[in-house]
Amino acid sequence: MPSYSSSGTYDNAKYYKRKGAKRCTGAGVFISAVIFFLVWSYMKADTYTFATGPATDFCRAGKFEVQPGYTPTTTFDPQHPDYSLTPIASSRPKYWYISEHKHSSTKNGKAEGRPVVSVVVYTRDSDTGLQDTMESLFAQTLQNIEIIIVDDASDKPESRAALQEFARLPHVRLLKVPVSAKGRGAAYNAAMINARGEYVFILDSQNMLEPTCLEVFAWHLSTNPALGFVKGYTVAYDARNFLHTGSFADRSMFRTRNQVTNAAMIRRTVLAQLGGFDREVTAPGMAGWDLWMRCAEAGIWGTTLPLYMDWMHVQGQSYGADDKGSIVYKGEMNTVEFMERYPRLQGGQWPRAAPSPSMAGSAFERDRLQDTPPFPNRLMKEVPHAMMIVETLDSSNEIGSANLESVKQMVKRGWQVTIVDVSPSSGNVSFVPFSSLTPDTLSLSQFIQIGDYPRFLRYLMESRQPDFVFLSGSEFALQILPFLKACGQMMSYQPAFVGYVHMVEPVHAHLVDASRSMLDLTLVSTNAQLSLFEDDSGDNQLGRLMLRVLKDKKIPEVGWRGRSEPRPSRAWSENLVVRVNAGIDSSASRSDFARRASVRASLGVSAQSPLVWLLDASPAGFSGSLLEALKDEDEPFVAVVSPHMPPFHHAPHAHSSSAMGASETWPEFIDRIDLVNTIYTTNTTMADMLATADVVVIPPGMPFGPVLQAMAGSLVVVAAKGDPVAEFLVDQDTGILVEVSDADIVSRVQVALAQHADSSVSGEGSMEDSADEEHALHQAIREEYVQQYSIGIRKLLKSKSSVSTIGKSARDVVTSRYSADVMGQRFVQALCSPLTQSRLAKPRIPLEVGLEGAARGVEHSLLLARTYELTRRNAAQDKTILSMTQDDKKKENSLREVIEKVRMRETEILELQDDLRARENDIQDAQKSASEQAERIQTLEKELDEVKEHTDKHNKKDKTYHEGAENVWREYTALIKSHDELQAERDSLEKRLSRTASDLDKCTDKHSKKLKTLDAFLHDATEAEAEAGASHHVSV
Repeated sequence: MPSYSSSGTYDNAKYYKRKGAKRCTGAGVFISAVIFFLVWSYMKADTYTFATGPATDFCRAGKFEVQPGYTPTTTFDPQHPDYSLTPIASSRPKYWYISEHKHSSTKNGKAEGRPVVSVVVYTRDSDTGLQDTMESLFAQTLQNIEIIIVDDASDKPESRAALQEFARLPHVRLLKVPVSAKGRGAAYNAAMINARGEYVFILDSQNMLEPTCLEVFAWHLSTNPALGFVKGYTVAYDARNFLHTGSFADRSMFRTRNQVTNAAMIRRTVLAQLGGFDREVTAPGMAGWDLWMRCAEAGIWGTTLPLYMDWMHVQGQSYGADDKGSIVYKGEMNTVEFMERYPRLQGGQWPRAAPSPSMAGSAFERDRLQDTPPFPNRLMKEVPHAMMIVETLDSSNEIGSANLESVKQMVKRGWQVTIVDVSPSSGNVSFVPFSSLTPDTLSLSQFIQIGDYPRFLRYLMESRQPDFVFLSGSEFALQILPFLKACGQMMSYQPAFVGYVHMVEPVHAHLVDASRSMLDLTLVSTNAQLSLFEDDSGDNQLGRLMLRVLKDKKIPEVGWRGRSEPRPSRAWSENLVVRVNAGIDSSASRSDFARRASVRASLGVSAQSPLVWLLDASPAGFSGSLLEALKDEDEPFVAVVSPHMPPFHHAPHAHSSSAMGASETWPEFIDRIDLVNTIYTTNTTMADMLATADVVVIPPGMPFGPVLQAMAGSLVVVAAKGDPVAEFLVDQDTGILVEVSDADIVSRVQVALAQHADSSVSGEGSMEDSADEEHALHQAIREEYVQQYSIGIRKLLKSKSSVSTIGKSARDVVTSRYSADVMGQRFVQALCSPLTQSRLAKPRIPLEVGLEGAARGVEHSLLLARTYELTRRNAAQDKTILSMTQDDKKKENSLREVIEKVRMRETEILELQDDLRARENDIQDAQKSASEQAERIQTLEKELDEVKEHTDKHNKKDKTYHEGAENVWREYTALIKSHDELQAERDSLEKRLSRTASDLDKCTDKHSKKLKTLDAFLHDATEAEAEAGASHHVSV
């Protein structure tokens, strides 16, 4: 290893002598000496060393263990708000930056020079609240500020004492407002007159700011000169807790209600143009609203950044939030009278809302790269400081988790860390995990444009004075490395630039390898990554760039000994490449059984079912073929597919749908193949799946995967040999490492080519031979991997006990060998290599070369941003077209069915036509019959009229009858009554008659006897008379 000489400079002769003896012999030594002489003769003779500072002292002391008493910190998460985590909460991380300017140049106890921001703090009898406000200001990352405390006639002794204590600080001024002044507007104006900063921030006591608030707002205004003011979202706390997202974008809403709080940064020139706040507006909560309205009346407007930056203290029920998220003050004045003050706005002439910092659509001005940062903010440094440039803050993917763990290990050892996300768009990714470790976390896309990224990074290096600048998974940072390096050379405290490689990915690895001449240290995670840097014969990015700049722009020879010859394009020095294995916090990776049960229930998977997790964005790739192969598996299992692919800003991965040219989505694929045991989900996080799955399948060729996290969570990893992480960790006891045979692949290719040759002979094939071979090769490789993967998964499914055994072994290996703290100790030790060991002198990079590199990096990033925006739009359009195509196919099939039905009905129609003709004749007969019936109907109608007349007569008779019937009924009723009376009399007579009859019977019997006697007498008399007659006759 190169080492420092006793004087602290590089001992180049000894170093080259050792390297030559080690790597070269004979002619090799001679060639090395010649190259060294040529390089040395063209290079500037001076060498640079790292200044002695906290990091050097730390490294030379060798105290790489975790600091005793380290306490984990956390931060406020708007997705899951905990309103006790205010900016000054003890559980939140704080750095308490101190500006060097305030301590290096003072006069009469007060700082000299013009501050960037004047923070106006209004207070009245608020000692505790003022303490909270001031503490949040002391924790700001921008410390080139002045604080003007406006005391509105405080009466409490404790408040006055607190004010006097703060007034003793060099960057704090106390301004007492006369008792005669009324309203906060008058107090604010008094502070405006004394403000020296280019920007003014209005803040009331008891309100607080997030650590990066002033820095972010100042940069946003300095890079957007058309804006008059800027603010962020608000967190309300204490009496009422809520999140307020009122925005200056809602221009028309300001007619009826104030949409924002007063906590905003305003240009001092804007306040001067408006004459400050209106002293006549004294109603509570109206001074700020009136200021925004007068700005709009003057054609000035601002913007709201989508960041929660200020905390508003709510006392009692004075403030609240309505259903639209607007701040409501209970004592607002009449809005109709209020709006009469702004005639231009009543006519609808509102200024245009300023656009948000659009990354892809930003116009890039190359000349702006030459501008120095808009303001200085050099901070004192008492502990080692690292600055990490990343392109994702998503801690759920491999790169994000590695970066997060690296930051955690540095923080545990007392380092300060600045995180900078240079991605073109942060999307919906939360950076809470990073801001829980360091308050100095910045996502540039949220407040500046891509064209201003290089200047901001230069500003950060000058401000934080980092000992190390990490370029971790960021292609943009590697592309602008010449610019960063050139800027670093102009600093009194030169940082060490560290390339941090987590993956074997062609584009990124090539950029890192090409940038090694400018890197002081390269950290890799695996042997596969380490092998990329063993060959020093590759071209050199710095050499190519310098030659291009010298040739195209004819820049003077800066840093060279007056020579005009071209500079060599070979690397000037050897570079330190150190392997630092990734580590993991085993305590955070234990199985979460509650989450496991919850996620499985949401997916509809039982607790006993083996769950196989596949990471793939498209079914057209490897995973779709694997699921088809496992479709007929006898052993029951559930496959869950999720597109958890870490974001990158280079060419799409080979497994993505855009790269495969696939148009079929996972749900469509699952329905088409009828995979009843497969679930596709986009609602679960990687943490959910790590806690839920039993087996994780990492497709071959994927440059990253959650191997370490999965093994720490007792999952069985199924990966291909060649995976940079799995090959190092997985063996037969800790997972399944699939290896395919070249002979099997060749055999498959030969079979495929033979089949294609047969089809070509028959006239079916038309591809070129090279295309045939390439297609057959890719197909054979995929089929072989699918077969080997399916064999391994089937073995696991047939032996469920082996899944838990292998998972336990995997966890034991990870937790015993790859503890996060042990890896963190090695990581920090590796960082100390550039500070404690000598190297060859690095070339001094002219600023013009750095500017060219920055311009190319920005243009490339803008191009990628636009490309991905177009890709996203094209993907959406393709999805729409696919949906329309599928609808068209369904409609076509439906149309064919309709046509077939129409043909069948045509035949039926012909038959019906014959029937129709026959029925027409019947209709004619029916018409004749109908005519006859019509005549019959007329006759019947006449008869009906007669019947009606008869009916009328009958009705009249019925009426008469009814009247007679009523009379008859009355007579009948009377007769009934008479009948009843007669019946009674009859009954009486019958009784009498019965008695009379009885008497009569008796008399009758007597008379009968007398009659019989008389009859006998008469009979005898008759006979006697007859005899007498006969005698007489005879006589006669």
